[in-house]
Amino acid sequence: MTAQDLPTNIRKWSAEALWWIKNTVTYSPPPVKWPLRSTRSMERFLSSTDRSRVQELTTRYDMSRWVEACNRWEYTENLYLLDVLDRYVKTTSTSQCLDIGAKSWSYLPALHSFTQTAWDGVELDCYQRHWNMVTRRAYAEYISRHFNDSRYIPGSLLDISEEYDFITWILPFVTPGPLEQWGLPSRYYQPAQLLQHAWGLLKPGGSIFIINQGEKEGIRQRKLFAEAKISARYLGSITSRFSPFINMRVGWLAHKPVIRGTATR
Repeated sequence: MTAQDLPTNIRKWSAEALWWIKNTVTYSPPPVKWPLRSTRSMERFLSSTDRSRVQELTTRYDMSRWVEACNRWEYTENLYLLDVLDRYVKTTSTSQCLDIGAKSWSYLPALHSFTQTAWDGVELDCYQRHWNMVTRRAYAEYISRHFNDSRYIPGSLLDISEEYDFITWILPFVTPGPLEQWGLPSRYYQPAQLLQHAWGLLKPGGSIFIINQGEKEGIRQRKLFAEAKISARYLGSITSRFSPFINMRVGWLAHKPVIRGTATR
């Protein structure tokens, strides 16, 4: 029997109880990590074409702190995201950036390399634990120390009121299934409200980049943009030769217009 087989009221009660425990017992042992220290150990796993692309990214972006912050898997994940940002978002002029749903923020190095400016990362489920009982928050704060102008914010996006030039949102909960699978109470399924709030945090002239998993979520995201009256460009399938992921991902890019002579928010 799965959680989906249980009666709705029992599922809701169980999710709320587990959520209370998770956010009450918040102590975490410190992360134990083995950073790369050098990229040589990674190079032998890359093809000549991959190494050429890494060299291209290295000449364009400062990736010098990655080897101190990333283990092997995280290094690959960051190559993937930086490659994606470089190809699909291109360049953006920013002073303050926000990543929504930061999880353990293992990909902060790629975000920071892309903009070379400060990042905030917000995560509601920050006390979710890994197999070794270390919380997402502990991992995120560990990696943030390598980028000390960046800040990990435990809590809801709806509690944030600052404004940002650039926002990223990777795999938002646009359908209820994944939210329930991750163990979040159903009251946190607020896709329309969260999108409206994120758009309100974006400065005029700023951009928001969203990645969904699969066509079904992409269709739902399109509907959410339409309901919010936000003009967004569909980027289609998001691909990268460095992708460590199995499932297809699709992307969106929306620019907030500048209305001269009018205060917008």
